Amino acid sequence: YRGAIEACAAADEWRAALGLWEEMVRVAVSSSLVPDARAHRAAFRACRAAGEEEAASRVARLAEEQGLPLVALQEDEDDH
Repeated sequence: YRGAIEACAAADEWRAALGLWEEMVRVAVSSSLVPDARAHRAAFRACRAAGEEEAASRVARLAEEQGLPLVALQEDEDDH
């Protein structure tokens, strides 16, 4: 899921990124899948970049519930 969410975010496709993120979260509830920080961050940033603050807040709330503080969603990361 993470790679697809990141690709959608990079392509400014926030709705697709959010949809994949929501699907990932639903699947995680019934399996051992654990969404990682990069997946949350990509969905959060895609929503914020599109000005979709309500959707970004929803991502942030769930990430925080899973122990990922908001500041971690806003950090830059080095993928190299």
